[in-house]
Amino acid sequence: MNDKLYRVPVFLIAIFLCSTSLAQITYLPACSSLTPFFCVDAAYFVEDGNCVVETFFEICNEGLQFVKTDGGFKGQVDVSVVIMDDKDRQVAGDTYRLRLYASKYDETTSVDSCRTKVLRLKVRPGKFRLIVKAYDNDSRAKSVIEGLLTVPDMDSLPTLSDLVLLKPSEHPGGKRWGNYVPAVRRKLNVSEEKTALYYEVYCHDYGDSLTLRQTISDKNGKALVRHEKHIFGAGKVVELSDLGVDSLSNGHYELEVVLARSDGSVVCKRQKEFEVFSEAFYFDRDVEGAVALLTYIASGSFIDAFEKADAEERKRLWEEFWREKDPTPQTPKNEFYEEHVRRFSYANQHFATSMTEGWRTDRGRIYIIYGEPDEIEKYPGEVRRKPMEVWYYYSRGKRFIFVDETGFGDYVLVGQYR
Repeated sequence: MNDKLYRVPVFLIAIFLCSTSLAQITYLPACSSLTPFFCVDAAYFVEDGNCVVETFFEICNEGLQFVKTDGGFKGQVDVSVVIMDDKDRQVAGDTYRLRLYASKYDETTSVDSCRTKVLRLKVRPGKFRLIVKAYDNDSRAKSVIEGLLTVPDMDSLPTLSDLVLLKPSEHPGGKRWGNYVPAVRRKLNVSEEKTALYYEVYCHDYGDSLTLRQTISDKNGKALVRHEKHIFGAGKVVELSDLGVDSLSNGHYELEVVLARSDGSVVCKRQKEFEVFSEAFYFDRDVEGAVALLTYIASGSFIDAFEKADAEERKRLWEEFWREKDPTPQTPKNEFYEEHVRRFSYANQHFATSMTEGWRTDRGRIYIIYGEPDEIEKYPGEVRRKPMEVWYYYSRGKRFIFVDETGFGDYVLVGQYR
């Protein structure tokens, strides 16, 4: 499937901004919840002495309206990118038209048929709000993402650009990234893909003797992967290398690149959070993680058989289990599986304590089983009352009461009412 990118009149930006107040401002990367479904991330660089923000836009065929043509099927999406400063003034923006083509009908609904585009705008250093909107010309559906973006001052040399995580693609990123494109969601399937890292080092013209230290740490700050490299650079030095995450299990990690002088003094550092996720881990290297994911929805007998099976049998059991729960088996997407993994990840990120993983806590368990509450009432701690939360699920007729018994954020379920 081929695609083309066209610039369309800038005046369309004003139209696209009309409904952005309805979007929730979030941290990047972010994905839209409405059609057209798309995801956005961004990175900053220096070009000809100017700061440049590159917006990485990934859109998949699922959720788009395609029109049949003589040669197959065609879709058309208008994309606007606008950057607003902290005083809500537009400092940069442009609008593009993305045309997508599919030779077969199956491709028009595929979650795997995706395109990544890079949209570039010049800005000055500062804190901004990035607004990206997609408009499907055929269905007239529109969705918007608003994300927070900070561009540091990079005038003092030497310094670093932002970090870009890359994944291989059938439609590579050209001379700059070779056979890679930005991993917009920063969700890396390391069992199937060879991931890479790209960034730029900006040095003095006369040359700098520098050290690059690259570290990947887990959510507790424990360093798991380390690399160090010495460079002598003049002008711009491009770094494109293997990310080195093949040994990591499923989970969330932080990447940090430190630029230091020859005497060890730190010049600057850049960080990026990302997620490693692969189903293969669950029936190969991370059986414990698989059991955790299955705990609240699978029977004890199934989990026992899964743990005792060899890798090949575990793979069969795993695929069969999720296939039976797929509400739309005729499509390539398993909505039940994706939602369950999302809830599990959310619980680990938001309900973990210093001693307990999020999915093992009472709030994590309820969230995984029932999903997002319709309403949460929070009561802060007082002299004679401990911190408390009440979760309401009106459609299910349920209410759950949690109390922080210790004062350290470990909320215990103390009441459940229908």
